[in-house]
Amino acid sequence: MSKTRENFYLPSKELRATTNADGSRSITGLIAYNKESSGLPWTETIAPGAFTDALKADADVLLLRDHKQESLLARTLSKTLVLEDTPIGLKFTANLSSNNSVALDTIDSIERKDLTGVSFGFSANKDEWSEDGTGVMRTLLSVHLYEISVTSFAAFPDSSVSLSLRSVPEEYRSLLSGYADENNDDEDDEWAKRSRMRVALEQARTYAAYISGHSN
Repeated sequence: MSKTRENFYLPSKELRATTNADGSRSITGLIAYNKESSGLPWTETIAPGAFTDALKADADVLLLRDHKQESLLARTLSKTLVLEDTPIGLKFTANLSSNNSVALDTIDSIERKDLTGVSFGFSANKDEWSEDGTGVMRTLLSVHLYEISVTSFAAFPDSSVSLSLRSVPEEYRSLLSGYADENNDDEDDEWAKRSRMRVALEQARTYAAYISGHSN
């Protein structure tokens, strides 16, 4: 089990900007359970109940723009960010400040459909790895949630892939397209480098499919 801090990316049709009765603006979104992430050499999903720790009264979870702490939009400690566990995923609602230029830009980008993805920063408390003959699967059973981010495109960037590769158990590495090189003295670095090359290709295909689906 790795305590490496990682990011998880998903497209989100539920990401919306709304206007409240008092004229203030909010962002709502959903981190879906049992939905496959994009851009990793294995399949990764979130099990229902994985965010239990984030729902505790003393939890401190941030809402950010693209994982940047300087682009803080809301926070659970200040009660400007509210998390709700639902049967289909973790719902979040953020009350935004009209004095926050990043918040105003984010609302505009969501309404224009320029921002369509949701990601979250976490470390895994408990996960489960398996292989069914068609590929390797990872299920996140319990996570420590640091932050949620609204993002422009919900696929894993290379920097996040590099971190996620560290979480792969040794017994599953050889199953990921045979990247382990038994004759290389620096096997982990070589395996990670080859894995990142494969991920880059998958990201290109995913992006091409995304552009094709939004071209009409």
